[in-house]
Amino acid sequence: MTADTVHVYRYVMKPTLPVRRDSPKKAITLVLAVLLGGMIGAGIVLGRNALRSYKPKAL
Repeated sequence: MTADTVHVYRYVMKPTLPVRRDSPKKAITLVLAVLLGGMIGAGIVLGRNALRSYKPKAL
């Protein structure tokens, strides 16, 4: 047994190139980015408004 005859892998099928490229859909990415940006922006506006109108109660 030599290093030339020992294989640590075996091909089940011959590798082939995919029919079409697998990539994220641009429309879904755009919609998710707009929704996430809108939620973050609304959270910032609501948070700043809540902090601006906050008045501590007198003891």
